[in-house]
Amino acid sequence: MIVTLDIPDHLRFQLVYRMERKSPYEVTLDPKWRFEFLNSPLQGLRSFGAIASYAGKAGAAKSLAKLATSRRKMYMICQGGRAVSVGWCMIGKCGYYKIESDAVVIGPIWTSDEIRGQGLAPKALELAINQLIRDGHSLFYIDTEKMNLPAQRVFAKCGFGTPIASYIR
Repeated sequence: MIVTLDIPDHLRFQLVYRMERKSPYEVTLDPKWRFEFLNSPLQGLRSFGAIASYAGKAGAAKSLAKLATSRRKMYMICQGGRAVSVGWCMIGKCGYYKIESDAVVIGPIWTSDEIRGQGLAPKALELAINQLIRDGHSLFYIDTEKMNLPAQRVFAKCGFGTPIASYIR
């Protein structure tokens, strides 16, 4: 038996997507863009200027603190020393819904307004998932607001399929 719950549109809620993937994507990145996957505060410190270009100096300092935990990872695509697409990953923990201990929750993700629509967000997400696969992960979760259609298109391009759950934020 399948049970569905209709949530009224006036309530803000998130759609949750889940994907199992063991093989990397084939991704071609234009040479004007550079992908970085940050695992530690030291790596974050090396990319402090790029992080600060989108989050400010205080936000970049907070990012370094987040990277000090073994569960937090950050990815970026940079152009000319400036971050133009950024995402966060949390290993084995989510504050909103239950996940497997080895799963990765991706988000939030962000792409600069002037770069949006050029297909960069799916490439950034795929490159991050490729790195996570190399690190031994195969279960991925991501969520967004029901009304965030651009994010839903990014998820679909990356193979996330239909939402598996929802929750009120």
